[in-house]
This record gives sequence, C-alpha cells and structure tokens, in this order.
Amino acid sequence: MTTISLCMIVKNEENYLQNCLASVKDVVDEFIIVDTGSTDNTKEIAEKFGAKVIDFTWQDDFSTARNYSLEHATKDWILWLDADETLEKIDIDNLKERLTTTEKIAFEIEIHNLTFQDKTPFVHKSIRLFKNHSNIAFINKVHEQPAINENSIPNYDLATLSGHINHIGYREDVVKEKNKEERNFNILKEELKKNPHDRFLHFNIANEYLKKEEYHNALYHYKVATNNRKDHNMLSHSLLRMVLSLYELERYEEMFSLLEEGQKKYPDYTDIFYFKADILEKFGREEEAKFLYESCLKKGNPKKKYVTRQGVGDLLPLKKLSYLYLKSGNYKKAANSLLETLSLNKYDIQAAISLMRLYKLNYSEFDLEMVINELYGANTENDRRLKLEIAYTLRLRNLFIIEYSNLQDELPASTKKKYDLFYYLSIEENDIARELLLSNEYEQTEYIQYYLMSKDASISEYVNEDFKKIIQYLQTNNRKEAFNLGDALYIPFVEEALCLNDEESLSALLELQVLFSPVVKGNLGHVFYSHLHYNLANEFFIKFLITNEDNFPATLMVAELFLLQGQEIDALKYAHKAMLLNNEHFKSLEIILEVYKALGEVEQAKEVAKEMKKHFPYDHYLSQF
Repeated sequence: MTTISLCMIVKNEENYLQNCLASVKDVVDEFIIVDTGSTDNTKEIAEKFGAKVIDFTWQDDFSTARNYSLEHATKDWILWLDADETLEKIDIDNLKERLTTTEKIAFEIEIHNLTFQDKTPFVHKSIRLFKNHSNIAFINKVHEQPAINENSIPNYDLATLSGHINHIGYREDVVKEKNKEERNFNILKEELKKNPHDRFLHFNIANEYLKKEEYHNALYHYKVATNNRKDHNMLSHSLLRMVLSLYELERYEEMFSLLEEGQKKYPDYTDIFYFKADILEKFGREEEAKFLYESCLKKGNPKKKYVTRQGVGDLLPLKKLSYLYLKSGNYKKAANSLLETLSLNKYDIQAAISLMRLYKLNYSEFDLEMVINELYGANTENDRRLKLEIAYTLRLRNLFIIEYSNLQDELPASTKKKYDLFYYLSIEENDIARELLLSNEYEQTEYIQYYLMSKDASISEYVNEDFKKIIQYLQTNNRKEAFNLGDALYIPFVEEALCLNDEESLSALLELQVLFSPVVKGNLGHVFYSHLHYNLANEFFIKFLITNEDNFPATLMVAELFLLQGQEIDALKYAHKAMLLNNEHFKSLEIILEVYKALGEVEQAKEVAKEMKKHFPYDHYLSQF
C-alpha cells in the first residue's frame, strides 16, 4: 500500500496544531515536524501524535526549512501543510488507490482561505502532495512553492485531489497573533534588494502593501509584476487586486479600463464580472450590476486555475440579485433568487428569513408554516433548529411552540433563556414568563416583548422612566403620558410591535412620532423598509427630509420608492433633487430614465441616455434606449 509522510515546519503553534494533525491522522503514515524554536507546547502536541520532531535554526527562509523536513521523510509521497490548515473531505481509500496507480508526480488541491469579515472563502489551488525522491524541492524564501530545478512542475505532471484544505491564516486574529505581515514584509524587502527584477517578488510585496492599505505602493509593485502582459497567470492573479487599489485611490477611469481588459482577456474568470458588478452597484448603476450578476450565474464558478471567491458563480450573485430585486419591487424574481439560494444552501438563515419576510406580506401565518415545513421537512436537528430560528425571528407563535417543545432539551442555556421567555408568552403562561424575566438578566428587547405580548403594566416597577412612560401611554392612549420621552426606546418598541403584528400597539406608537426629531422619523423609515413596508417607509423618509433636504441617500430612496409605487411624477421630482445633490451617482439618472420609459416619453429617454453614454459607453442597460 502507498504511504504518505506529512512534512511541516512550525513555531509556537499550540493553538492550531492539534486540529491540523487530527485532520490528517488517518491519511498519513508518518509525521515529520521541523520546529524552528517553539517556546510553548507545540512539540508536546506533535509528540502525542507520534511525530518525529526535529529542531532547526530559523534562517528567514521558508524553503530552506521545508527542504530540511523533506530530508527526513521516508514514505512514498509528501503531504505538506501549515499548522493553521486542516485537510477536509478526503476519501482516504480513493486517495490511496489513486496514488498507487497514478503516473503523475504531484497533486494540487483547493485551498479555502477563511476570514472573519466574510464567511465566503477565497479559493485557489496549490500543489500539496508530491512523490518523494522525485527531484522536487521548495523555492522562494516567502510564499514558497514546490518546484523541479527551480521551475514550476509541468501541468502534464499534475492531477487534482478532491476535498480541500481550510486555511485560517488570513483571519485578522491569526495574522495579528503571529505578526505574519511584518515577518513576511521584511523578508520580501530584503529579497527584492537582491532580485529587483523578480516579478513574483513584486507580486508578493504588492500583496503586503495592499494588506497595509498602502494602495499607491501596492499598485506600483502589481504593475511591475504584470509588465509582461503575456504572462496570463500573473496578470489574472494581480488584476482584481489592482482594481481594488485603483478603487481606493479613486482612479475610477483606470479601474474600469482595467476591468474591461480583464473581461476580454479572461471571459471565463467569473470573479472579474462579479467584482465589477459589485463596484457598479456602489456607484448606483444597479441595472448594469443586475446584468453582470446574471452573467455570473450563466458563467458559473471558474473551472480554470484562478484565485477565486467561493460561490462567485452561484450563491454570491443570487444573494445580490435577491436584494436588488426586492429593492426594485420585483418580488417574483426576488423570491426565485432566494429559493435558488436555498436550493444551494438551505441553511442560509438570512436568505430563509428574507424569503419568509417577503411571503409574510401576502401569506397567512398558517400558509407560512406550511411553506417552512415544506422547505425544512427533514427531521434532522439542523432542519428543526433552523425552523425554530425562523419562527422566532418572524414571531410565528404556533410554529415556534411546536418546534421548541421538541427541541428545548437540546439547546444551549444562552439560547434557551431567550426562547423560554417567548415560549411561555406564546402559550399565554404570563406568570411563568414574568418570573423568568425578573429572575434572569434579559436585554431590553425581551422586556419590550414581554409587555407587548402580556400587556402586564405591573412590569413598570422594574423598568426605567422612559419605559414606564411608553407603558402608561399605551395603557391610556393619552399623549401627555409620554411628555419628555427620550427616543432610545421608541424605535425598538415600534419594531417589536411590527414583528408581533400587534396592530393596535403599532398604530398607537406611530402617533407618538410627532414628539420626536426628524432623525427618528428617518430611523422609522429604515425599520419599515427592512420589513418591506415600502409605503410607510416612504412616508417617514419624506418627513425626515423636511428638515434634512440635503440628505442624498434619503432623497434617492424616496425617488426609488415613488417609482416602485407607480407615482412617476413624484419619482421624477425627487430623482432630479438627488441628481443635484450628487451628480456622480448613477441611480438618480436610472430612475429618470425609468420614469420616462413608464410615461412613454421615448424621445426624452433617448436624449438622457445619449448624454449618459458619453460617460458610460459600454453600459448594457443604456443600450436599450
């Protein structure tokens, strides 16, 4: 049977090494761990797995240390990992069989780079498994790679492994802990002094400048790295990073020119189209962004050896489209996009809640329950937990009672505390709910929830003065009871009444809005907008604008909402106002065009589009005019 040596270099990796070695313990036959000076429990953890631990003096050169680990490997194949990586979803029997029969000398595998900021990993392929004693060694002091005589391993000698490697080393907490940026940056600067024309070094130091947000320096080194436009691999790897640098430097004309070049050169690199759509959306060119997001779905995820963002050909554009369709009132397309999202990942809680919130506009609670039960009909714990969270978020009491009754013994204490209160209120066991509320530390939202569901005014003795005033007002409907009421509690009360479909309390609370500043009315607009109550949202945004007439986002929002409601003349009025406030934002012009189209003013639409085409000659949306 074919055998595998795991070869690693480590230093002070006690927080990560356990998970790494556990992920490969059934795959490899030998652990070779080269330690470059650990002072924590790294060595002890390695030895627990039966590893051969070898001390090595660090020389500011990753390749030298990697190659030293290869010298001690005795098995047929070499697998190399870092301590902040784990091997995932590998079929061991299939792997061993392939290694026994293959004529290839190396295998590449997907690396999923995970970050805190965005749960969607960036994905690239890397050679991580190769034949031992096959003249393969590592090159480059930083960002080392296996090579044959310092040349890349030829594609005809490569195969691809199923499964993937999760890498957490780019997470902010890990980078900060290990001080990786400064370490790599210093080594790269020294190497660049010795090899000033090495384009791979320029590429790597540009990446470090990008992380430091030094965009001028990053752009300079990316340009040096890509000065040979025939090197498609270097250009494709650098292009989106250059675009990001240009965006941050507000050099938009160069940025769009580079994106155009990328689209032509790499028509199968979906990330370019997604990245461009995302930028266009920020500029208000939403119709063109929709077109490109739809193009991403047609292209699918990149199949070639690009650095890509996972889901760029399916999940990510679907989520973007669902938001834009909701925003433009195209509820049918929004629902379809959300359903497609859930068909790819039915446990996407945000997509599920957005879909149910959309359905809630026209469905009864009973109908909503039927839809949720159909989507999550499997009697698995994941399905039941998701149903429970949806039921709680949307305050679907009947469904919540059923699911919580079945799951309550399996939930962690922190989750159970929140759910317990809502459960007892839902089954009208208010005394038990009150006892829970007063004997535990609960958030403000739970106190509001308790009052609105129980109407128990006696809770007043346990809350602050503003809370008492709101309760007294809701009990008497006398606005004098709310005299000098602060605004901190007002919005949460309104939102909870909205979630609970407590129309009586909501109506009474909205009468209080006259007591508050226009800023509060703007906040009310955002609450109703997020719950898809666009008519009410528009009403409050307009009230906000009475004393904030120079506020561009609110003015644009009002124009959009009027268009959505079929009030074209009002939409045109506010779109013109928005254009005067920000003549660089495309969305107000889009609204003007849509108004002319809706009113049948074809010639006026063509004139506006003609002017816009001077600035946006390649815009797909404008081509219809």
